Amino acid sequence: MDNKIFAAQLARAVAGDNAAMQAVLQEYDPLFRSRSMIEGELDEDCYQYILLRAIQETPKFKGIKIFFSQGEEIE
Repeated sequence: MDNKIFAAQLARAVAGDNAAMQAVLQEYDPLFRSRSMIEGELDEDCYQYILLRAIQETPKFKGIKIFFSQGEEIE
């Protein structure tokens, strides 16, 4: 996914669009899973905690404009 498409998805997720939130979480899923590995195995509690925090914190994200150069608009 390129930056402009991701930024638009993120903007919609921040605004409360559940489908966009799911797309953002799916994009980050490999990172969430890698950070949830303990002694070489997926720790499901850790993974779920990371997902929960991502869902809770995404609406607070204020940095969407960093994805765009001057004059571009979020679709």
